Amino acid sequence: MLETPVTSMALRQPKDEAENAGSRGAEGHVARPRVCNTGGPEDGAPAPPPAGLRRRRTVRVDVGAISDFPEGRSVEVMASGREVAVVRWRGQIYAIRNLCPHQSEALVGGVVQSRITGAEERDELRVDDDDPVIVCPWHAWHFSLRTGLCVTDPSLRARSYEVSVEDGRVIVQMGSR
Repeated sequence: MLETPVTSMALRQPKDEAENAGSRGAEGHVARPRVCNTGGPEDGAPAPPPAGLRRRRTVRVDVGAISDFPEGRSVEVMASGREVAVVRWRGQIYAIRNLCPHQSEALVGGVVQSRITGAEERDELRVDDDDPVIVCPWHAWHFSLRTGLCVTDPSLRARSYEVSVEDGRVIVQMGSR
């Protein structure tokens, strides 16, 4: 599995610290230079993020060949230390955290199907092939593979991730969405 970090902001390092930025300490941690921002934007230093906001780091993880993911079934993969359910559905690839927010059970193994919606006033059902869901195999809660939202209780959401296919390889962008 190949992990490629992608950050939204570049960190400027002084020349003498840049050489040591990749060295590992006694506990195996990568030494990072300290950045002190004592001045404002006028001294050329980047302004700190507003209070309460974090910079989100995105990591692109190669989770396998597209042929490793059979149509209409969920496959568990590890990406950046997290269990992720990857699903191929009608030419699209989806990735969702393999953790049902209802009672913290795995989603892999659950049925993958088109979303079914109803119109109460006419007692008719509609099938939406463009919004597939995964059904939790433990308690049958349905989660949209596109958004991670629970179909019956929108206050519950499983984490969903952006996915791309590059040269026949499935790439999951951890930290996105």
